[in-house]
Amino acid sequence: MRDGVDLVADHYAPTDSASVAGTLLVRGPYGRGFPFSTLYARFYAARGYHVVLQSVRGTFGSGGVFEPMANEVPDGADTVEWLRRQPWFTGQFATIGVSYLGFTQWALLMDPPPELAAAVITVGPGRPPPCPSVIRPALCWAPARRGTTRGSRITTRATRSGSPSGSPQRWTRSRFPCC
Repeated sequence: MRDGVDLVADHYAPTDSASVAGTLLVRGPYGRGFPFSTLYARFYAARGYHVVLQSVRGTFGSGGVFEPMANEVPDGADTVEWLRRQPWFTGQFATIGVSYLGFTQWALLMDPPPELAAAVITVGPGRPPPCPSVIRPALCWAPARRGTTRGSRITTRATRSGSPSGSPQRWTRSRFPCC
């Protein structure tokens, strides 16, 4: 992140690189294990998508302090900047998620990157309400914290291969600090 904090993500990749369908970004505070690894990462990677399942600031191994809704706009933008530099990035991506994962998508939509092709927000906040409210102030003030972007550090900590039951492809998972 631009302030030096490292966020942790799991990258799930289809093992058949000839049939890559796209890239999916999922950001949230609930961890990168079950149920999100099954609902999003394994499911979509098994169907040809690169999936980045990221723990937001201060949660499940990511650095910094978790301040709900306060850092999602700049952290989302920095994550997209990191995503652009990955050799496997397909040039477009989508987001998906429920609850706070929906909020992280709205935060990214405050200044949508040109590579964002779709945002699937389910069981999350609807259109951001006008200020003042509980959610909107975080979105109003977060862009004011912009600083300089620092280079990301990527090191693979673990890799696992397998075939989810009933899945048409195999997938690989890499856990690493990103952004």
